Parts: sequence; C-alpha cells; structure tokens
Amino acid sequence: MIRELQIKCSIEEHDQVELACLNQTCKTNRIYCHQCLKNGDGEELIKYFNYIEKESENQIAELNLMVKKLNKLFTQLKQGLKKNINYLKRYCYNWIQNN
Repeated sequence: MIRELQIKCSIEEHDQVELACLNQTCKTNRIYCHQCLKNGDGEELIKYFNYIEKESENQIAELNLMVKKLNKLFTQLKQGLKKNINYLKRYCYNWIQNN
C-alpha cells in the first residue's frame, strides 16, 4: 500500500518508503525505506515490533490457558449430564417396574 503512494525517503540517495510506524509515541523518523532499515535507522520501529510480538505471545498464552479451563469445564458438564441422565433412566425404570 505504501509503495502505491510512491513516497520518497527523506534521505536523498534512498528509495521509496516501504514501512511506516503508526505508533504516535515514536520520537524518531516514522517512515523508512529499505536502506534506512538496513542502516539501522529503524531501531525504534524494530523495538516496537518486538514489543508487539511479546505482547501477542502473552495474549496467546493467556488464551491457551482459557481454552484448557473451558475444556475442563466442558468435560465436567458432560460428565454431570451423563450422571443425571443415568439417574433419571434408573428412576424411570424402577418406577415402571413398581407400577
């Protein structure tokens, strides 16, 4: 999408912009061409990517724990329902036998 806009890097010899940092807290340049990133000018952007990656991994871990808890609860629910159904079947069978 950025390439379609044909935005030229602010450094004279560099190519067109390939990445833009949308983090409003960035204090450095927020648009980068391939050469800027290669020269290490996108350090702030890379730090931000690493932060987002870590946060995403934490959220995935939390979701995995939630799924495990839900599976455990679902298993307990199924067992409880089966127990109740078996009780009702025995009750009905005994009632029919006695009447």
